[in-house]
Amino acid sequence: MKSSLITLLCIFVSSYSLAFEGNSYQKQLVALDKRHQAFSADFYQQLLKNSTLASAKVTSLERLAQAITTQGDDDIKALSLIINNLELLKSNFENPMFFKFLEKLLSMNEMNSARVLLTTLRREADSNLIAQAHYLFAQFYFQRHNWRQTLNYLDENIDDLAAEKYHHASLIKGIALQHIENHRQSIKSYQKIPSGSPYYLAAQLNIALANIRQGWWSEAHAIINDLLNNKSSMPNEIALNRLYITLGYSLLKQGYHRNALTAFEFIGLNSRYTNQAMLGIALTNANQKNYLSALNAIRYLKTNAKDDLPSDESYLLMPFFYEKSQQQYTASAGYTQASLYYQRKISQLTELQKSHQELLSYAITNNNGALKTINKPNTIQLDFSSIVADYFFINRQQIIQYSPWLTSLKNPILNQEYAAITKDYNNLIIAMAKSILQNKVDNLISYMNQAKYGLARVYDNNVVEQ
Repeated sequence: MKSSLITLLCIFVSSYSLAFEGNSYQKQLVALDKRHQAFSADFYQQLLKNSTLASAKVTSLERLAQAITTQGDDDIKALSLIINNLELLKSNFENPMFFKFLEKLLSMNEMNSARVLLTTLRREADSNLIAQAHYLFAQFYFQRHNWRQTLNYLDENIDDLAAEKYHHASLIKGIALQHIENHRQSIKSYQKIPSGSPYYLAAQLNIALANIRQGWWSEAHAIINDLLNNKSSMPNEIALNRLYITLGYSLLKQGYHRNALTAFEFIGLNSRYTNQAMLGIALTNANQKNYLSALNAIRYLKTNAKDDLPSDESYLLMPFFYEKSQQQYTASAGYTQASLYYQRKISQLTELQKSHQELLSYAITNNNGALKTINKPNTIQLDFSSIVADYFFINRQQIIQYSPWLTSLKNPILNQEYAAITKDYNNLIIAMAKSILQNKVDNLISYMNQAKYGLARVYDNNVVEQ
Protein backbone atom coordinates (compact mmCIF):
# COMPACT_ATOMS: atom_id res chain seq x y z
CA MET A 1 0.00 0.00 0.00
CA LYS A 2 2.81 2.41 0.78
CA SER A 3 4.16 2.22 -2.75
CA SER A 4 0.67 2.83 -4.13
CA LEU A 5 0.28 6.01 -2.10
CA ILE A 6 3.71 7.27 -3.14
CA THR A 7 2.96 6.54 -6.81
CA LEU A 8 -0.37 8.28 -6.57
CA LEU A 9 1.24 11.27 -4.88
CA CYS A 10 3.83 11.57 -7.63
CA ILE A 11 1.05 11.47 -10.25
CA PHE A 12 -0.72 14.41 -8.69
CA VAL A 13 2.42 16.48 -8.10
CA SER A 14 3.25 16.21 -11.80
CA SER A 15 -0.27 16.67 -13.18
CA TYR A 16 -0.80 20.37 -12.70
CA SER A 17 1.68 21.79 -15.17
CA LEU A 18 0.37 24.11 -17.84
CA ALA A 19 2.57 22.18 -20.21
CA PHE A 20 1.75 19.02 -22.11
CA GLU A 21 3.42 15.64 -21.70
CA GLY A 22 4.58 13.73 -24.79
CA ASN A 23 2.83 10.64 -26.08
CA SER A 24 3.27 7.64 -28.33
CA TYR A 25 0.79 8.97 -30.93
CA GLN A 26 2.83 12.03 -31.88
CA LYS A 27 4.23 10.59 -35.13
CA GLN A 28 0.77 9.51 -36.28
CA LEU A 29 -0.68 12.90 -35.38
CA VAL A 30 2.03 14.77 -37.28
CA ALA A 31 1.62 12.54 -40.34
CA LEU A 32 -2.16 12.97 -40.38
CA ASP A 33 -1.83 16.73 -39.93
CA LYS A 34 0.46 16.94 -42.97
CA ARG A 35 -1.96 14.84 -45.04
CA HIS A 36 -4.76 17.16 -43.96
CA GLN A 37 -2.69 20.15 -45.14
CA ALA A 38 -1.88 18.50 -48.48
CA PHE A 39 -5.55 17.63 -48.99
CA SER A 40 -6.52 21.22 -48.18
CA ALA A 41 -4.11 22.58 -50.83
CA ASP A 42 -5.46 20.18 -53.48
CA PHE A 43 -9.07 20.87 -52.50
CA TYR A 44 -8.82 24.66 -52.84
CA GLN A 45 -6.89 24.35 -56.08
CA GLN A 46 -9.71 22.27 -57.56
CA LEU A 47 -12.44 24.40 -56.01
CA LEU A 48 -11.05 27.62 -57.48
CA LYS A 49 -10.88 26.01 -60.92
CA ASN A 50 -14.42 24.70 -60.92
CA SER A 51 -16.66 27.25 -59.22
CA THR A 52 -17.83 30.84 -59.34
CA LEU A 53 -15.50 31.53 -56.40
CA ALA A 54 -12.63 31.79 -58.91
CA SER A 55 -13.90 35.16 -60.09
CA ALA A 56 -14.10 36.63 -56.57
CA LYS A 57 -11.24 39.12 -56.85
CA VAL A 58 -11.08 42.31 -54.78
CA THR A 59 -8.92 45.43 -54.90
CA SER A 60 -8.05 46.01 -51.23
CA LEU A 61 -7.66 44.14 -47.96
CA GLU A 62 -10.57 46.12 -46.54
CA ARG A 63 -12.85 44.85 -49.31
CA LEU A 64 -11.52 41.35 -48.79
CA ALA A 65 -12.47 41.58 -45.12
CA GLN A 66 -15.95 42.79 -46.06
CA ALA A 67 -16.39 39.98 -48.58
CA ILE A 68 -15.41 37.41 -45.95
CA THR A 69 -17.83 38.91 -43.44
CA THR A 70 -20.72 38.40 -45.87
CA GLN A 71 -19.96 34.65 -45.89
CA GLY A 72 -20.97 34.34 -42.23
CA ASP A 73 -19.74 31.06 -40.73
CA ASP A 74 -18.86 29.46 -44.07
CA ASP A 75 -15.14 28.84 -43.56
CA ILE A 76 -14.72 27.17 -46.97
CA LYS A 77 -15.91 30.28 -48.81
CA ALA A 78 -13.89 32.54 -46.51
CA LEU A 79 -10.67 30.64 -47.19
CA SER A 80 -11.44 30.48 -50.90
CA LEU A 81 -11.61 34.27 -50.96
CA ILE A 82 -8.29 34.59 -49.13
CA ILE A 83 -6.51 32.05 -51.34
CA ASN A 84 -7.97 33.58 -54.49
CA ASN A 85 -6.52 36.94 -53.44
CA LEU A 86 -3.06 35.81 -52.32
CA GLU A 87 -1.37 38.14 -54.80
CA LEU A 88 -3.21 41.07 -53.24
CA LEU A 89 -2.02 39.96 -49.79
CA LYS A 90 1.56 39.53 -50.99
CA SER A 91 1.65 43.13 -52.21
CA ASN A 92 0.01 44.54 -49.07
CA PHE A 93 1.96 42.86 -46.28
CA GLU A 94 2.54 46.18 -44.51
CA ASN A 95 -1.21 46.55 -43.94
CA PRO A 96 -2.02 45.47 -40.34
CA MET A 97 -5.00 43.49 -41.70
CA PHE A 98 -2.55 41.19 -43.50
CA PHE A 99 -1.89 39.25 -40.29
CA LYS A 100 -5.60 38.61 -39.68
CA PHE A 101 -5.76 36.77 -42.98
CA LEU A 102 -2.55 34.86 -42.25
CA GLU A 103 -3.96 33.88 -38.86
CA LYS A 104 -7.18 32.66 -40.53
CA LEU A 105 -5.20 30.46 -42.92
CA LEU A 106 -3.28 28.89 -40.06
CA SER A 107 -6.42 28.37 -37.96
CA MET A 108 -7.92 26.37 -40.85
CA ASN A 109 -4.72 24.32 -41.33
CA GLU A 110 -4.19 25.83 -44.81
CA MET A 111 -0.43 25.69 -44.44
CA ASN A 112 0.37 25.82 -48.17
CA SER A 113 -1.00 29.36 -48.58
CA ALA A 114 0.35 30.46 -45.20
CA ARG A 115 3.87 29.47 -46.24
CA VAL A 116 3.53 31.41 -49.50
CA LEU A 117 2.82 34.56 -47.49
CA LEU A 118 5.66 33.83 -45.04
CA THR A 119 8.11 33.44 -47.93
CA THR A 120 7.09 36.85 -49.24
CA LEU A 121 7.60 38.42 -45.82
CA ARG A 122 11.02 36.88 -45.35
CA ARG A 123 12.09 38.14 -48.75
CA GLU A 124 10.67 41.67 -48.65
CA ALA A 125 9.54 42.72 -45.15
CA ASP A 126 11.40 44.25 -42.21
CA SER A 127 12.25 42.38 -39.02
CA ASN A 128 9.17 43.62 -37.16
CA LEU A 129 6.73 42.16 -39.70
CA ILE A 130 8.68 38.91 -39.90
CA ALA A 131 8.55 38.66 -36.09
CA GLN A 132 4.75 39.00 -36.16
CA ALA A 133 4.48 36.22 -38.73
CA HIS A 134 6.89 34.00 -36.82
CA TYR A 135 4.81 34.57 -33.69
CA LEU A 136 1.70 33.24 -35.50
CA PHE A 137 3.60 30.22 -36.81
CA ALA A 138 5.02 29.57 -33.33
CA GLN A 139 1.48 29.49 -31.95
CA PHE A 140 0.46 27.09 -34.72
CA TYR A 141 3.19 24.62 -33.77
CA PHE A 142 2.72 25.21 -30.05
CA GLN A 143 -0.92 24.12 -30.40
CA ARG A 144 0.41 20.92 -31.96
CA HIS A 145 2.95 20.40 -29.16
CA ASN A 146 5.77 20.55 -31.68
CA TRP A 147 8.22 22.11 -29.27
CA ARG A 148 11.25 22.23 -31.60
CA GLN A 149 9.36 24.07 -34.33
CA THR A 150 7.83 26.42 -31.76
CA LEU A 151 11.32 27.35 -30.62
CA ASN A 152 12.58 27.68 -34.19
CA TYR A 153 10.03 30.42 -34.86
CA LEU A 154 10.77 32.20 -31.58
CA ASP A 155 14.55 32.16 -31.82
CA GLU A 156 14.79 35.39 -33.80
CA ASN A 157 13.21 38.85 -33.59
CA ILE A 158 11.03 38.09 -30.56
CA ASP A 159 12.09 41.46 -29.11
CA ASP A 160 10.38 43.21 -32.03
CA LEU A 161 6.92 42.12 -30.88
CA ALA A 162 4.49 44.44 -29.11
CA ALA A 163 4.48 44.05 -25.32
CA GLU A 164 1.54 41.66 -24.86
CA LYS A 165 2.58 39.45 -27.79
CA TYR A 166 6.15 39.49 -26.47
CA HIS A 167 4.93 38.28 -23.07
CA HIS A 168 2.83 35.53 -24.66
CA ALA A 169 5.73 34.51 -26.88
CA SER A 170 7.97 34.33 -23.80
CA LEU A 171 5.41 32.10 -22.09
CA ILE A 172 5.07 29.59 -24.92
CA LYS A 173 8.83 29.64 -25.42
CA GLY A 174 9.29 28.79 -21.75
CA ILE A 175 6.79 25.94 -21.95
CA ALA A 176 8.48 24.57 -25.08
CA LEU A 177 11.88 24.72 -23.37
CA GLN A 178 10.39 23.00 -20.33
CA HIS A 179 9.21 20.15 -22.52
CA ILE A 180 12.64 19.53 -23.94
CA GLU A 181 13.87 19.56 -20.32
CA ASN A 182 15.81 22.79 -20.61
CA HIS A 183 14.43 24.03 -17.29
CA ARG A 184 17.00 26.72 -16.60
CA GLN A 185 16.41 28.46 -19.94
CA SER A 186 12.66 28.07 -19.53
CA ILE A 187 12.82 29.92 -16.21
CA LYS A 188 14.75 32.75 -17.86
CA SER A 189 12.03 33.03 -20.51
CA TYR A 190 9.25 33.11 -17.90
CA GLN A 191 11.08 35.76 -15.89
CA LYS A 192 10.77 38.18 -18.81
CA ILE A 193 7.01 38.43 -18.14
CA PRO A 194 6.21 41.30 -15.71
CA SER A 195 3.60 41.20 -12.95
CA GLY A 196 1.19 43.43 -14.89
CA SER A 197 0.95 40.97 -17.80
CA PRO A 198 -2.06 38.67 -18.23
CA TYR A 199 0.50 35.87 -18.67
CA TYR A 200 2.29 36.51 -15.39
CA LEU A 201 0.38 33.94 -13.34
CA ALA A 202 0.95 31.13 -15.84
CA ALA A 203 4.63 32.04 -16.06
CA GLN A 204 5.12 32.05 -12.29
CA LEU A 205 3.30 28.75 -11.83
CA ASN A 206 5.46 27.15 -14.49
CA ILE A 207 8.60 28.55 -12.83
CA ALA A 208 7.44 26.84 -9.64
CA LEU A 209 6.87 23.58 -11.50
CA ALA A 210 10.26 23.82 -13.19
CA ASN A 211 11.81 24.27 -9.74
CA ILE A 212 9.89 21.25 -8.39
CA ARG A 213 11.16 19.09 -11.24
CA GLN A 214 14.72 20.09 -10.44
CA GLY A 215 14.22 19.39 -6.75
CA TRP A 216 14.24 23.06 -5.73
CA TRP A 217 11.23 22.71 -3.45
CA SER A 218 11.75 25.74 -1.22
CA GLU A 219 12.01 28.10 -4.21
CA ALA A 220 8.85 26.61 -5.71
CA HIS A 221 6.92 26.93 -2.45
CA ALA A 222 8.03 30.56 -2.07
CA ILE A 223 6.77 31.43 -5.56
CA ILE A 224 3.40 29.76 -5.04
CA ASN A 225 2.96 31.33 -1.62
CA ASP A 226 3.70 34.76 -3.08
CA LEU A 227 1.01 34.20 -5.72
CA LEU A 228 -1.48 33.01 -3.12
CA ASN A 229 -0.79 36.01 -0.92
CA ASN A 230 -1.48 38.32 -3.84
CA LYS A 231 -4.95 37.10 -4.77
CA SER A 232 -5.70 40.30 -6.68
CA SER A 233 -3.51 38.89 -9.46
CA MET A 234 -5.64 35.73 -9.76
CA PRO A 235 -7.70 35.75 -12.96
CA ASN A 236 -10.22 33.17 -11.73
CA GLU A 237 -10.98 30.53 -9.13
CA ILE A 238 -9.68 27.70 -11.32
CA ALA A 239 -6.19 29.25 -11.38
CA LEU A 240 -6.29 29.81 -7.64
CA ASN A 241 -7.32 26.23 -6.92
CA ARG A 242 -4.65 24.93 -9.28
CA LEU A 243 -2.07 26.73 -7.19
CA TYR A 244 -3.48 25.28 -3.97
CA ILE A 245 -3.53 21.71 -5.32
CA THR A 246 0.02 22.03 -6.70
CA LEU A 247 1.29 23.44 -3.44
CA GLY A 248 -0.59 20.87 -1.34
CA TYR A 249 0.86 17.81 -3.07
CA SER A 250 4.31 19.37 -3.18
CA LEU A 251 4.20 20.01 0.57
CA LEU A 252 2.81 16.53 1.24
CA LYS A 253 5.61 14.88 -0.70
CA GLN A 254 8.14 16.84 1.35
CA GLY A 255 6.46 15.88 4.64
CA TYR A 256 5.07 19.32 5.55
CA HIS A 257 1.74 17.86 6.59
CA ARG A 258 0.18 20.80 8.43
CA ASN A 259 0.91 23.20 5.57
CA ALA A 260 -0.30 20.65 3.01
CA LEU A 261 -3.63 20.32 4.83
CA THR A 262 -4.05 24.09 4.88
CA ALA A 263 -3.49 24.24 1.11
CA PHE A 264 -5.98 21.44 0.38
CA GLU A 265 -8.63 22.89 2.67
CA PHE A 266 -8.69 26.17 0.73
CA ILE A 267 -10.22 24.31 -2.24
CA GLY A 268 -14.03 24.50 -2.24
CA LEU A 269 -16.46 21.61 -2.56
CA ASN A 270 -17.65 22.72 -6.00
CA SER A 271 -14.25 22.96 -7.64
CA ARG A 272 -13.02 20.73 -10.46
CA TYR A 273 -10.16 19.96 -8.05
CA THR A 274 -12.39 18.91 -5.13
CA ASN A 275 -11.73 15.18 -5.41
CA GLN A 276 -7.98 15.70 -5.78
CA ALA A 277 -8.06 17.91 -2.69
CA MET A 278 -10.07 15.36 -0.68
CA LEU A 279 -7.63 12.63 -1.63
CA GLY A 280 -4.79 14.93 -0.56
CA ILE A 281 -6.50 15.53 2.79
CA ALA A 282 -6.94 11.79 3.29
CA LEU A 283 -3.31 11.00 2.42
CA THR A 284 -1.99 13.83 4.60
CA ASN A 285 -4.03 12.73 7.62
CA ALA A 286 -3.00 9.12 7.06
CA ASN A 287 0.66 10.14 7.03
CA GLN A 288 0.02 11.70 10.45
CA LYS A 289 -1.78 8.50 11.57
CA ASN A 290 -5.01 10.48 11.96
CA TYR A 291 -7.11 7.75 10.38
CA LEU A 292 -10.46 9.09 11.58
CA SER A 293 -10.00 12.32 9.60
CA ALA A 294 -8.60 10.34 6.69
CA LEU A 295 -11.72 8.17 6.68
CA ASN A 296 -13.99 11.22 6.70
CA ALA A 297 -12.31 12.54 3.56
CA ILE A 298 -12.56 9.12 1.88
CA ARG A 299 -16.27 8.87 2.74
CA TYR A 300 -16.81 12.16 0.94
CA LEU A 301 -14.97 10.81 -2.09
CA LYS A 302 -17.18 7.72 -2.20
CA THR A 303 -20.38 9.79 -1.97
CA ASN A 304 -19.08 12.27 -4.57
CA ALA A 305 -17.98 9.47 -6.86
CA LYS A 306 -16.80 10.32 -10.37
CA ASP A 307 -14.92 8.39 -12.98
CA ASP A 308 -11.56 9.62 -11.76
CA LEU A 309 -8.48 8.36 -9.97
CA PRO A 310 -9.38 9.69 -6.48
CA SER A 311 -12.81 8.00 -6.56
CA ASP A 312 -11.33 4.66 -7.64
CA GLU A 313 -8.56 4.93 -5.06
CA SER A 314 -11.09 5.63 -2.30
CA TYR A 315 -12.40 2.05 -2.44
CA LEU A 316 -8.93 0.77 -1.60
CA LEU A 317 -7.98 3.43 0.91
CA MET A 318 -11.09 3.11 3.08
CA PRO A 319 -10.46 -0.49 4.21
CA PHE A 320 -6.74 0.25 4.49
CA PHE A 321 -7.47 3.06 6.94
CA TYR A 322 -9.89 0.80 8.85
CA GLU A 323 -7.16 -1.81 9.02
CA LYS A 324 -4.73 0.76 10.39
CA SER A 325 -7.38 1.72 12.96
CA GLN A 326 -7.51 -1.93 14.12
CA GLN A 327 -11.08 -2.37 12.80
CA GLN A 328 -10.31 -5.68 11.14
CA TYR A 329 -13.83 -6.90 10.35
CA THR A 330 -14.82 -3.57 8.77
CA ALA A 331 -11.56 -3.62 6.85
CA SER A 332 -12.27 -7.14 5.62
CA ALA A 333 -15.73 -6.15 4.36
CA GLY A 334 -14.24 -3.06 2.70
CA TYR A 335 -11.57 -5.00 0.86
CA THR A 336 -14.23 -7.44 -0.38
CA GLN A 337 -16.38 -4.55 -1.60
CA ALA A 338 -13.38 -2.94 -3.28
CA SER A 339 -12.48 -6.14 -5.13
CA LEU A 340 -16.05 -6.47 -6.45
CA TYR A 341 -16.14 -2.79 -7.45
CA TYR A 342 -12.87 -3.07 -9.37
CA GLN A 343 -13.91 -6.33 -10.98
CA ARG A 344 -17.20 -4.85 -12.24
CA LYS A 345 -15.55 -1.71 -13.55
CA ILE A 346 -12.76 -3.66 -15.26
CA SER A 347 -15.41 -5.75 -17.00
CA GLN A 348 -17.31 -2.66 -18.12
CA LEU A 349 -14.20 -0.94 -19.48
CA THR A 350 -12.99 -4.10 -21.20
CA GLU A 351 -16.33 -4.47 -22.99
CA LEU A 352 -16.26 -0.81 -23.98
CA GLN A 353 -12.84 -1.27 -25.58
CA LYS A 354 -14.40 -3.76 -28.02
CA SER A 355 -17.16 -1.37 -29.17
CA HIS A 356 -15.63 0.86 -31.84
CA GLN A 357 -18.98 2.41 -32.72
CA GLU A 358 -19.66 3.36 -29.13
CA LEU A 359 -16.22 4.93 -28.78
CA LEU A 360 -17.01 7.15 -31.77
CA SER A 361 -20.68 7.88 -31.20
CA TYR A 362 -20.40 10.02 -28.06
CA ALA A 363 -19.50 13.68 -28.59
CA ILE A 364 -16.19 15.12 -27.40
CA THR A 365 -16.48 18.38 -25.48
CA ASN A 366 -13.64 20.88 -25.26
CA ASN A 367 -14.30 22.37 -21.84
CA ASN A 368 -11.05 22.37 -19.85
CA GLY A 369 -9.68 19.63 -22.07
CA ALA A 370 -11.07 17.22 -24.64
CA LEU A 371 -13.49 14.98 -22.76
CA LYS A 372 -15.73 12.16 -23.99
CA THR A 373 -18.46 11.09 -21.57
CA ILE A 374 -20.07 7.69 -22.08
CA ASN A 375 -23.19 7.07 -20.01
CA LYS A 376 -23.65 3.34 -20.45
CA PRO A 377 -24.30 1.72 -18.03
CA ASN A 378 -22.25 3.87 -15.62
CA THR A 379 -20.63 7.18 -16.49
CA ILE A 380 -17.16 6.74 -18.00
CA GLN A 381 -15.07 9.77 -18.86
CA LEU A 382 -12.25 9.63 -21.37
CA ASP A 383 -9.92 12.60 -20.99
CA PHE A 384 -7.91 12.95 -24.20
CA SER A 385 -5.95 15.97 -22.93
CA SER A 386 -2.98 13.88 -21.77
CA ILE A 387 -2.68 12.25 -25.20
CA VAL A 388 -3.55 14.85 -27.81
CA ALA A 389 -3.96 18.62 -28.04
CA ASP A 390 -7.28 20.24 -28.89
CA TYR A 391 -6.17 21.05 -32.45
CA PHE A 392 -6.75 17.41 -33.43
CA PHE A 393 -10.47 17.64 -32.68
CA ILE A 394 -10.72 21.09 -34.27
CA ASN A 395 -9.12 19.71 -37.45
CA ARG A 396 -11.47 16.74 -37.43
CA GLN A 397 -14.48 19.05 -37.31
CA GLN A 398 -13.03 21.28 -40.01
CA ILE A 399 -12.44 18.49 -42.48
CA ILE A 400 -16.10 17.48 -42.26
CA GLN A 401 -16.94 20.88 -43.83
CA TYR A 402 -15.36 19.73 -47.11
CA SER A 403 -17.93 16.98 -47.65
CA PRO A 404 -20.77 18.89 -49.41
CA TRP A 405 -18.29 20.70 -51.65
CA LEU A 406 -16.71 17.42 -52.73
CA THR A 407 -20.07 16.27 -54.03
CA SER A 408 -20.20 19.19 -56.47
CA LEU A 409 -16.56 18.88 -57.49
CA LYS A 410 -16.95 15.21 -58.48
CA ASN A 411 -13.23 14.56 -58.24
CA PRO A 412 -12.61 10.85 -57.49
CA ILE A 413 -9.03 11.39 -56.29
CA LEU A 414 -10.11 14.07 -53.80
CA ASN A 415 -13.02 11.92 -52.67
CA GLN A 416 -10.73 8.95 -52.11
CA GLU A 417 -8.24 10.96 -50.07
CA TYR A 418 -11.03 12.61 -48.07
CA ALA A 419 -12.47 9.20 -47.19
CA ALA A 420 -9.02 7.92 -46.16
CA ILE A 421 -8.25 10.96 -43.98
CA THR A 422 -11.68 10.88 -42.32
CA LYS A 423 -11.23 7.18 -41.60
CA ASP A 424 -7.78 7.80 -40.09
CA TYR A 425 -9.15 10.55 -37.83
CA ASN A 426 -11.77 8.10 -36.55
CA ASN A 427 -9.25 5.28 -36.19
CA LEU A 428 -6.95 7.52 -34.14
CA ILE A 429 -9.81 8.50 -31.84
CA ILE A 430 -10.64 4.82 -31.33
CA ALA A 431 -6.97 3.95 -30.69
CA MET A 432 -6.54 6.79 -28.20
CA ALA A 433 -9.82 5.95 -26.46
CA LYS A 434 -8.68 2.34 -26.12
CA SER A 435 -5.36 3.50 -24.71
CA ILE A 436 -7.10 5.67 -22.10
CA LEU A 437 -9.40 2.78 -21.20
CA GLN A 438 -6.47 0.38 -20.94
CA ASN A 439 -4.67 2.77 -18.60
CA LYS A 440 -7.79 2.84 -16.42
CA VAL A 441 -7.97 -0.96 -16.52
CA ASP A 442 -4.30 -1.30 -15.57
CA ASN A 443 -4.82 0.99 -12.57
CA LEU A 444 -7.94 -0.93 -11.52
CA ILE A 445 -6.18 -4.28 -11.81
CA SER A 446 -3.41 -2.96 -9.56
CA TYR A 447 -5.97 -1.71 -7.03
CA MET A 448 -7.90 -4.98 -7.18
CA ASN A 449 -4.73 -6.99 -6.52
CA GLN A 450 -3.91 -4.74 -3.57
CA ALA A 451 -7.45 -5.17 -2.23
CA LYS A 452 -7.09 -8.95 -2.44
CA TYR A 453 -3.72 -8.75 -0.74
CA GLY A 454 -5.22 -6.54 1.96
CA LEU A 455 -8.04 -9.02 2.52
CA ALA A 456 -5.54 -11.87 2.84
CA ARG A 457 -3.43 -9.80 5.23
CA VAL A 458 -6.43 -9.03 7.45
CA TYR A 459 -7.43 -12.71 7.41
CA ASP A 460 -3.90 -13.82 8.35
CA ASN A 461 -3.75 -11.31 11.20
CA ASN A 462 -7.10 -12.51 12.53
CA VAL A 463 -5.95 -16.13 12.42
CA VAL A 464 -2.77 -15.23 14.31
CA GLU A 465 -4.75 -13.34 16.95
CA GLN A 466 -7.08 -16.31 17.47
